Amino acid sequence: MSMNKETVLDKNTFLVSETDVKGIIRFANEDFCK
Repeated sequence: MSMNKETVLDKNTFLVSETDVKGIIRFANEDFCK
């Protein structure tokens, strides 16, 4: 799924996510969810 939306992040923002073997996101930190 593509949203075609660009988001500018603060230089101190870290995106963290974890997926299972099928590529399904199982964890995402708060910054990732924004």
